[in-house]
Amino acid sequence: MKSNTTFKFAVVAFLLVCFACKKDDPAPAPDTAPAIGFDDVRDFLNHAAPQAQAFFINAQFPVAIRTEYGSLLQFAPNSFIDQDGNLATGVVEIQIIEYMDRAEMIFGNKPTMSNGQILVSGGQFNVEAFQDGNQLEASPQYLLEMSVPTNDPDPQMTLFTGTENPDGTVDWQLDNQNSFGFSQSDSAFTASCSVLSGSIAVPEGANLIVTYNEGVEPSTEHGVFINSSCGDFIYAEDEITAQLIDAVASTDCTVNFYLTDIWFDGWLDASLTIQVGTQTMDISIPSEGCEPNPYYYVYQIVMNQLGYINCDYFWTNPNPQVTIHANYPSDFNCENTLCYVVFPDILSVVGMICNDDENGIYMNGIPEGTEAVICALSYNPETDTFYSSITPITASTDLTTDLIFSESSLEEFEAYITGL
Repeated sequence: MKSNTTFKFAVVAFLLVCFACKKDDPAPAPDTAPAIGFDDVRDFLNHAAPQAQAFFINAQFPVAIRTEYGSLLQFAPNSFIDQDGNLATGVVEIQIIEYMDRAEMIFGNKPTMSNGQILVSGGQFNVEAFQDGNQLEASPQYLLEMSVPTNDPDPQMTLFTGTENPDGTVDWQLDNQNSFGFSQSDSAFTASCSVLSGSIAVPEGANLIVTYNEGVEPSTEHGVFINSSCGDFIYAEDEITAQLIDAVASTDCTVNFYLTDIWFDGWLDASLTIQVGTQTMDISIPSEGCEPNPYYYVYQIVMNQLGYINCDYFWTNPNPQVTIHANYPSDFNCENTLCYVVFPDILSVVGMICNDDENGIYMNGIPEGTEAVICALSYNPETDTFYSSITPITASTDLTTDLIFSESSLEEFEAYITGL
């Protein structure tokens, strides 16, 4: 799917991606020093949460990057400033975290709530920028156009943004300032194919020739990114030609290359030939073995700010809202246990609230008659052991259920959450 952005798409050189039974033993007291593993269950979340995907771009040019999930992010040039308000130039690191399913939202501690109301999510994202280890801010020229692929678009979906709370959750708020929509496409997909990257030294006076798909009509289904200390080479969509570079190095330099699929239209055999003097390097990615995962719709987002983004809408179940309660066994509490409500019929994760007067938790605003599952995870740092409780419920007035925990692996817990 070719980009339909409002600014002309130019692929910038130097885009390198940095390559997501009941309990018998009592849980330790909060101040018990761990023998192995994690400090506590919240320390576990810091390790299990989805990790940031890093992309290095040139801040002075329009750039497009694609995430592991398949979302396409396109940044306008001159989009970032430092803490002193100076325009960032040169290499900038973009960090993107995606929370696309229940397990990622639970392990990332990102419930789908706004002012006490339940949200139905189409995916959460956090977009940040850094230079030399320092966090950057959005400049007045900042513009992010984002396409999130989906096969189950919901016309109710809209845009929420938020700020992170001290406990790691996000205060989601309806965003009426930025743009949100969705469109149909017969060709959007992600492909599970590798990328190739590396570098080659070019001595002074050597002739450098770079050829893309030699002998084959050039195609824009692939991205060829080249950066060199001899000079930068930048290619727009309609400027890719069979011979990309034919030049003599004025000094000793290094050519960095990165070859990958940048478009969503399909995958063709890609090849790159780099010739330095009489030495030739052939680089290729065959299309065989690339399994496309088709998506026929995309949510389209236009943002003028960095930070947390959520495709969401308020859950408007017409049934009366009720409060549900759950009780922990004596050795479990809000210090060593995390508890969420998930719903098999919608993509939503709700964190339950601690009852300070009793060893229990509760949640308000659950539509009566709703089928849900209370999912709790606890951790004993002395034995490096996880315990889980999976309790299906039907929400009703003053529902109270006793949670029963058993030792389990993280893989079992995650597989259950993901399979709901």
